[in-house]
Amino acid sequence: MAGSQSEARRQAALVNQRKEMMEEFDRQKDAMLKETEKSLPGTNRFVGRNDSMEETLKKSTIGLVKLEDFQNKRKELEEAKAREAAQTNELKDEKVKQKKRKKITKSKLSFAMDDEEGEEDSGNKKGKDGSEEPPVKRNKVNKNPAVDTSFLPDREREEQERRTREELRQEWLRKQEELKHEEIEVVYSYWDGSGHRKSVTVSCNTLTHWHSAHAGRHYATA
Repeated sequence: MAGSQSEARRQAALVNQRKEMMEEFDRQKDAMLKETEKSLPGTNRFVGRNDSMEETLKKSTIGLVKLEDFQNKRKELEEAKAREAAQTNELKDEKVKQKKRKKITKSKLSFAMDDEEGEEDSGNKKGKDGSEEPPVKRNKVNKNPAVDTSFLPDREREEQERRTREELRQEWLRKQEELKHEEIEVVYSYWDGSGHRKSVTVSCNTLTHWHSAHAGRHYATA
């Protein structure tokens, strides 16, 4: 009878250790996802998205999945958000340019109307003897030299901006790969008749693989 109770307590302890191990694994997974989410450029500029990358990745990787599947899914999401960020910036830049084009067009029309009124006034003037005075030659103003024209279409400048955005996107992806290979220390314990406590150093991208390989051994991370 005493042996049965001892075995039942041992089984209960193993179940609790297993539960704690899974909770710790989920916490570390969430921490990695949140860190990736924070490092995204201009996250708050994504419009029309109801789910964050963290929520999407959680929905796509419910339960234990293969390390390769998890990494591929996260990489796809990261690249999709990077492309969307670049497209969002391009749309905003185009809207700003359109507004500035309208302003410069209005300025040109205003100058043209002033020139026409000036020509009519000069044509109606007559000298003291009743003869018409020769029209005064006036320089036609095409645009206001004080207006900034840097917003006007410039294919070379736009291409340079596109290349710069692409370089920034590639740099961000490279940094994400570096983060995946950072090493962390995992402290764990297991029971084989007596308690044992050990630690192992693994890289972030192998954490899921390590956990899957050792999940059946009733280890518990500390």
